[in-house]
Amino acid sequence: MQVSNVSNNTHLLSCKNLQVTIAGKTICNDLSINFNKGEVWGILGRNGAGKTSLLHTLAGLRAAQSGDVFIQQQNIRHMSRKTIAQQLGILLQHNNDGFPCSVLESTLVGRHPHIGHWQWESADDKKIALEALAQVEMEDLALRSTEQLSGGEQQRVAIAALISQAPDVFLLDEPDSHLDLHYQIKLLNDFQQLAQEQNKLIIMCIHDINLAARFCDNFLMLYGNGEYIIGHKDEVLTIENLQIIYQHPFNTMSADNKTIFIPT
Repeated sequence: MQVSNVSNNTHLLSCKNLQVTIAGKTICNDLSINFNKGEVWGILGRNGAGKTSLLHTLAGLRAAQSGDVFIQQQNIRHMSRKTIAQQLGILLQHNNDGFPCSVLESTLVGRHPHIGHWQWESADDKKIALEALAQVEMEDLALRSTEQLSGGEQQRVAIAALISQAPDVFLLDEPDSHLDLHYQIKLLNDFQQLAQEQNKLIIMCIHDINLAARFCDNFLMLYGNGEYIIGHKDEVLTIENLQIIYQHPFNTMSADNKTIFIPT
């Protein structure tokens, strides 16, 4: 099922006739979407439906079986990794610095796409990184080793690095992972504001349906067999579609004029 796409704004990211396959399983077939500035998209689906694989394909980290991905009308296959990283950033599920470093040093990695070869980070780069750490409430730990951080703190540092990268397109793989409720709401709200106030594009894979309903405007819902549903949340975020996607019954309740989805 494909509901009509939702905007005619400048496309920051798009895919055309995309087929993504992993281990012989088709994640999506003949997928064409225009993702526009100022939008927040949620990708929903069961575990194993291929949400992460699709996100990696949109980022150019893995090849599609067929079809194309474009960043601002330019085919991602013809772009260097540095050029891609100047325009698109991705938050991975599992973040590992690989070697001991400080929180500030880890955050400064986000500035590398904007730094020339053999150059060091400038004072402006450090200022941007510190501001990003302040946004995730980690500035007081800037000099602490990343090895001494909890899982939630490591996730916030990874988000700070992504914010300091300052791309136009943010691809987020389970951004609420390891975060307590306060930071889940705060950081998802921060990304929503980036879309609304700076015309950034946010695309996130997320497990919590009610958080997705609260922060996402549009959805790509994966069946897990190559089929999918696309559309604005008012059109596609329904009990019927959720029951198809998750193969589990749902009820709803209303709170503060919002619909809450409850698995039964």
